[in-house]
Amino acid sequence: MRQSNDYLYENAPLVEVVAEVRWDMVPIASMPGSEIDPLFERKHSDMQAAMAEVGFVFAERLVPDHVPNEMLAGQPIFRYRTAPDSWPLVQYGPGVFTVNITPPYDGWSEFRETLALAVTALDSVLSLGSDFTNVRAADLRYIDAFTEMHGMNQFSTFLRDHLSVPMAPPQGLLASIGSPQADYVPRVEFSAQVGKRLDTKFVFHAASGTKDDTPAAILDLRSRREFGEAKVAKSDELLTWFDEAHSILHSAFESTISDELRKKIGPARPIGGENDTRN
Repeated sequence: MRQSNDYLYENAPLVEVVAEVRWDMVPIASMPGSEIDPLFERKHSDMQAAMAEVGFVFAERLVPDHVPNEMLAGQPIFRYRTAPDSWPLVQYGPGVFTVNITPPYDGWSEFRETLALAVTALDSVLSLGSDFTNVRAADLRYIDAFTEMHGMNQFSTFLRDHLSVPMAPPQGLLASIGSPQADYVPRVEFSAQVGKRLDTKFVFHAASGTKDDTPAAILDLRSRREFGEAKVAKSDELLTWFDEAHSILHSAFESTISDELRKKIGPARPIGGENDTRN
């Protein structure tokens, strides 16, 4: 179901949104642990043409021609844009397809239109659900960077007070190594099943990092579905899941941030009617 009527935070911490699709590949018997996408060599020219038809006319190869494809399984090899250095962009490689956007970001509804064009083009070239394009997994990620403008001064304190993660090492441990109490830098990651759906997980990842060469708290929220025996036969099925994933991540973000942080990333600018929000 399409989601609309978003609003955007004026001081949003958003760095990037990534929608990713992966499909099964064929194991290489002579190289244990390695896989190959049988359609990639035959279809990447068709993919470039399909992307151009929906506006992504500028193509670039990310990996030199001489690198064997069996060494690149699951890695993007081609990138498609509407113009050089423009966003959003699409990436394609053996067993993988992504649609990425960075700010300016005008809400899920607008990005979803781009995602729909790209995924429909993918389906037209590879025929989702066919023998060599059995969708394995799909991911939607929102990556945020909170800086001093959002009140991020000390990462461990920000994590505790504004991202709902009261994590600290044992004080006895810090004392035993002579470390100042405020000197630790945590890194947090956990995953959880979403509702009763065994095939869908939510992943929370927070770490200290930088944005524009200034200290930042990096928050990476992801929703991932492992399709298993649930065959994806058309692009609409993927798009419906991406809508569901967006709702999961929206709820997770809003329930994670503190009221004080919400004030710092606001005020909210409506871009529709009813409130379906995400920074």
